[in-house]
Amino acid sequence: MARRTKKTAAKTKSAGKKTLGVSKKPFLRFLGFIFVIVAVSAAGWGLKKAETHVRKEIVRESKREISMVLRGYPEWINTPLKKRIVEQGYIGLEKLTAKPGTAELVAENLRSKFPWLKNVRVQTSVNRLTIVADYRKPAVLLRHKSTKFYISEDMTVLDYIPMNSLSVPEVSGVVLASAPSPGEPLFHEQIKAAVKLTQLFRAMDKSRTRKFLPHVESIDVENYGITDSSIPQIVLKTKDGLDIFWGAAPGDAEAYFEIPEEKKLAVLYTIFESHPNLKGRYENIDLRFEQ
Repeated sequence: MARRTKKTAAKTKSAGKKTLGVSKKPFLRFLGFIFVIVAVSAAGWGLKKAETHVRKEIVRESKREISMVLRGYPEWINTPLKKRIVEQGYIGLEKLTAKPGTAELVAENLRSKFPWLKNVRVQTSVNRLTIVADYRKPAVLLRHKSTKFYISEDMTVLDYIPMNSLSVPEVSGVVLASAPSPGEPLFHEQIKAAVKLTQLFRAMDKSRTRKFLPHVESIDVENYGITDSSIPQIVLKTKDGLDIFWGAAPGDAEAYFEIPEEKKLAVLYTIFESHPNLKGRYENIDLRFEQ
């Protein structure tokens, strides 16, 4: 009887241990669940705070003033022209920032209001706005009363900006009813002839140590198209006062029985490079016919 009592007591004690073990598990699960909730909440709060910080940084950066820079421009671009490009880009802006829409506005300002540039691309980074474009190169200078303007190599009117870095001869002998507007194409045969002539000299000067175009003051096209062979159609006037009779417009020499442009250029540059003081040696130079 005593043995049974001991066994029963042992079983009861063992059962009590098992019951105690089972009762701890739900509590531990509950603690784990609470820990997970706290951890997830903390992580979410941290992410939200980080996101808020990033947003504040983006807003702050978009309000910070940035610089405007030009990239890939040709060597003849000078400081006054660079300044004008920046001024045109700033139109409608209190300050230059990286906020959305700024690059588009600057690009539109330059495309629509500044014909010196074409194919304009504007890129924005954290601290700068970069302008990449193709540039219209002025070929000749024209005057209408007191107004001066350029005609580019693609026959587009450009507003006047001093260009000491580039030789741009003036065209004389052209009568215009009114001054054309910047950006306007000007398909005028006399002016077109002067532009082509300037391009010929620029191409020749690239391979010469002594450049000819910087010595040209003006291109007189008053007699353009005249059939009297005693009167030269186009006359180059140098800065030291020498008249050079070029003759017919480029491409028209054969029609007027003049020597080809290639030969005119060869003769001109041979004389020019051989005799630095042309005015003291020649009264004028006639390139139209064989000498």
